[in-house]
Amino acid sequence: MSDDSRPSALTFDGASILDRAPRVQALLARARESHLSLDGTHLVGGAVRDAILGRDAGPDIDIAVEGAGVDFAHLLASATGGEVESEHAFGTAKVLVPLGDPWGVVQVDVASCRTETYREGGALPSVQLGASIEDDLRRRDVTVNSVAVALTPASDGSHSIVDTQGGREDLDARLLRVLHDGSFIDDPTRVFRVARYAGRLGFRVDEHTRALAKEAVVGGALGTISADRVSAELRLVLREPAWDALTLLSSWGVVERFDPRLEAAFRPPLLLRSIDEACGSDPDRNQRAWPLRLAALARPLGAEAAGWMSWLGFPSDITAPVADHLRVLEVVRSRGDELRTMANSQLYVELGDVAADSLALVALAIADTDPELLERLVTFAAAADRARLTVRGDDVIAAGVPAGPLVGRILGDLFLRTLDGELAGEDDERRALAALVADAQQLVDTEGE
Repeated sequence: MSDDSRPSALTFDGASILDRAPRVQALLARARESHLSLDGTHLVGGAVRDAILGRDAGPDIDIAVEGAGVDFAHLLASATGGEVESEHAFGTAKVLVPLGDPWGVVQVDVASCRTETYREGGALPSVQLGASIEDDLRRRDVTVNSVAVALTPASDGSHSIVDTQGGREDLDARLLRVLHDGSFIDDPTRVFRVARYAGRLGFRVDEHTRALAKEAVVGGALGTISADRVSAELRLVLREPAWDALTLLSSWGVVERFDPRLEAAFRPPLLLRSIDEACGSDPDRNQRAWPLRLAALARPLGAEAAGWMSWLGFPSDITAPVADHLRVLEVVRSRGDELRTMANSQLYVELGDVAADSLALVALAIADTDPELLERLVTFAAAADRARLTVRGDDVIAAGVPAGPLVGRILGDLFLRTLDGELAGEDDERRALAALVADAQQLVDTEGE
């Protein structure tokens, strides 16, 4: 649907918004079957926004409760056959509800309506429960997320809409706007969130909000939050097509604050954009590709990339494979002519086991400029994946080699010869093993003399 033909957000009533949220409808049907009272509950946030836009909001549903949110969460779990997975501070809880086909399990985030104040920038807020839905919406990040729909119908069957911040007008204008001038100072993670929404929805950020974001970043707002919070927000950005969001963050000075050298990631070769193009709109593919996006962003740092990722709080199970992606990419980019003519065993010595994701990153980097080298690397990776030794360490020891480093060296030699096609099967391996053991024994005897 074109922008000119899409219906205005202002034409939707509450019931039609709920009708466009099928997971919510399934949840409400389950609640009604159990006669669960929905008085004082409202659908809020992305589910309302995406229903108006005609987008799939995904498996998460946000409900705001005028009253005791955690109590309602337990009642909801009991009424729907779900479970309260967790309870949090500030009167919030997470409920997992099995809705069956085609929806599966949905996550319902229940929150007591509240107001928030910040004693200083970046600090966790002081929360006051017992607020009205109107007050609760004023604490939201952007106007398009500050629209609520009552889940209890009125006597005429209508569902009231609460929109005190102009959210529906901004949805019509495809505009992202923060609710107050101190928004990015109070919670600097909103800088990442606004950029992420802009990239995901294709919305523009209004000029005043842009200016506020840049002013907050330049003023050091990101320094008021922990590295863990920053890395968590960056990870969310990287789990979606990220080029538009990252270029926005760069224009606000965020990337320079990370490390000025990272700006080179926004100059050719544009690996970040290539990853987006390869993933398209497939959510699973984009989720899996986020370490590749992290590698593409960190590539200008070279050998210092792993340290930068650790400084941001990424754990070793992320930094290690990403650093290996970058190592393989750097070897390929700097020594491509040499690699092209190497035997499989030589390539293995240079590159090691090339993970599928490392090969994917290399492919995006050189597919257009050096398809022959890419084909050679694909052939090598396939051969390395197929190469298997039947001989094991115990066999080497049984052949007369003492336990120790020599066992590993012999197995390595056998593997490289298998990789080059010199050995094919157990008989070849055992003959080669016998020769290697004899050579090793002759060397020991010679040294003994």
